Amino acid sequence: MSRFGLVGVWSAAALALSACAPQVTVHGFTPSEEELELIEPGVDTLDTVRDRIGRPANSGLLRGNTWYYIQSRMEQLTYNPPRETEREIVRIVFTEEGLVESIDRFGLEDGRVIDLNTRVTVTDTGQLGIFEQLFGNIFNFNAESIINR
Repeated sequence: MSRFGLVGVWSAAALALSACAPQVTVHGFTPSEEELELIEPGVDTLDTVRDRIGRPANSGLLRGNTWYYIQSRMEQLTYNPPRETEREIVRIVFTEEGLVESIDRFGLEDGRVIDLNTRVTVTDTGQLGIFEQLFGNIFNFNAESIINR
């Protein structure tokens, strides 16, 4: 095999192997353990927390006296849909006076569902989409209905 042929084979093999590696994306932000250790329940306030670690990235994550910091790691392999492989949620609860009451950390393995937005827009109403309406009945006919007319 010529030198160029060998380079082509190795290039194709490298390309094929790189296609098997998942694409990883990270969304959001959670403070590190070191940053959270600087926050003392009963002493720190909304302002000191904001100054030390910042506010949650999305104002929708501010609910009453609770702040949620969320970070997710998504992996996508070739044409498969993305799959969440890691999730970390840090919840900081404040008292009515604005003092830190508690700091909690949850992961995907905890299986906790936290409803961050109670105003949900329903997108799946069970109605057929345009392509389902156009092509849904192509192979769905009854020959008796044509013959018995």
